[in-house]
Amino acid sequence: RGVNSVLCATLHAVATPPRGGLTQALGGMETSTRRPILYGIAASILAAPTAFFLYSVVSELSQGPIDLAGLAIGAIAIYYFGVMISSPLALAVGLPYTLWLKQRGRLNWFAVCSAATLAGLLAFIGIWFLSFQLYQPLATFAFLGVLAGLLSGIAFCAVVRPNNSFKPTPHRGVGHV
Repeated sequence: RGVNSVLCATLHAVATPPRGGLTQALGGMETSTRRPILYGIAASILAAPTAFFLYSVVSELSQGPIDLAGLAIGAIAIYYFGVMISSPLALAVGLPYTLWLKQRGRLNWFAVCSAATLAGLLAFIGIWFLSFQLYQPLATFAFLGVLAGLLSGIAFCAVVRPNNSFKPTPHRGVGHV
């Protein structure tokens, strides 16, 4: 009987596909908690490109009639590069960070938005260095990075709606009269 249970456990371990990556990282979380975080990551990835696209539309409108072909090409370029930059950053830095905050009960607007702002700043400074500083001064890229990061953090928080209530943990012995 002992050999059969060991054999069954071994066969089960071999036959069951391994859980890895995102599934394993989110595995211990309830579906009701996991889904908003994934939707929040998706919103944060699209937030900055959408804002930059809307800015380009408004600036085009202020200059007269809109060239739809140019606007479409601009939209493709903005979303392509925006998602190409924000996706790895959101998945490699943002998702683990928010899961870490969630696990410790510290997922709030300030923590998310400040970290997203810092990540955006550092990413755009890196882009500035990689572009050989040809296009704009560093201050412009730094401002765009802060703006993109902050917008991404706000988009994440708007979807996830992290808990902002203050629930202090009493010290040992407090509350016992």
